[in-house]
Amino acid sequence: MSPGERAGLLDRPVLHTSMDRGEAGRILRLFDEAHPLLTSNQTLPQSLERETTETTNLRFFKKEFGAFLTAYSLPKDIINIRWTKFLRSYAAIVEDCSLNVKGNKFTNIKGVTLSMEDAKRRLKAGDKRFLIYRICWTCCGLDGTSGTWASYNSIP
Repeated sequence: MSPGERAGLLDRPVLHTSMDRGEAGRILRLFDEAHPLLTSNQTLPQSLERETTETTNLRFFKKEFGAFLTAYSLPKDIINIRWTKFLRSYAAIVEDCSLNVKGNKFTNIKGVTLSMEDAKRRLKAGDKRFLIYRICWTCCGLDGTSGTWASYNSIP
């Protein structure tokens, strides 16, 4: 990739303060279905739990980001070696962005927000110390209720 082509990457909008299309739409549909169960502390059906886990752990994003890096001949060590560290930084950036419903598309929610929290203490395992953090996805209901789904990660 030439320097000019790399510079062109910077011209593309990559951060939005509000998202509602594409992958964001899929996430909104997922949380619209899960909202009544999350707000009443019920267990999600197995298929919904699996898709929610895959989504909130950003596994789809990891796959798409890896394809992007490959397409532009960029190093993939961030995916293969430093993924949880990158994921923490990414979550800290997008935590102020919300996924918002436009129109009357969904039955239960008006939006989904993301937040990231570090554990108060590091976890020690052998001679290594790990930073534990969680990414919380909160679906905000049309009725004023909210439900949260969290994914937990660690960084050595």
